[in-house]
Amino acid sequence: MMKIVRNSFDSIKKRFNIIKNDNNRTLVNVINKHLKIEPNFFISFGKVKKQRLEKELQKYDFNFPDELINEWLEFAGGEFWETENILHPITSDDELIEKMIIYNQEAQKNNFNNQYFIFASDTVELVAFEKEKHTIKIFRPKEENYRIEAEFKNIVEWFNSIFWEQYNYVAIY
Repeated sequence: MMKIVRNSFDSIKKRFNIIKNDNNRTLVNVINKHLKIEPNFFISFGKVKKQRLEKELQKYDFNFPDELINEWLEFAGGEFWETENILHPITSDDELIEKMIIYNQEAQKNNFNNQYFIFASDTVELVAFEKEKHTIKIFRPKEENYRIEAEFKNIVEWFNSIFWEQYNYVAIY
């Protein structure tokens, strides 16, 4: 008889070494580590030069989370498992890249809470950071009045949760 056991979140964290901090590059480090193991788990939008990113982000009247800035410098956003996206931070004519500015403009037109700024999406939901404290919330789409689906302390905690969902594998004994 087979016994199926779902692995704990703690064992997943240890396996993937997700919680290590390296000067606000935890997310970049995890992505790079797993690209070596599974090159198709993340498709980068490319790099953004620091001066270009600084110029783009100066348009806003708030600070962006350091983890997110480092991810953009290294990857300019990208797509995880073909479902989760960290949005591209720079204005671009490339229609294949999901752009942060487009998501935020559309959401603001539809009464999205302006205390939050959208930086990621999945096939249905929007992920935004609180402009002042950088806490993270996942919002349902406008058709559901941007109902809050989940909350996280920071981007790394959010990423850990999606990593957990995608890699919540089952061990068979």
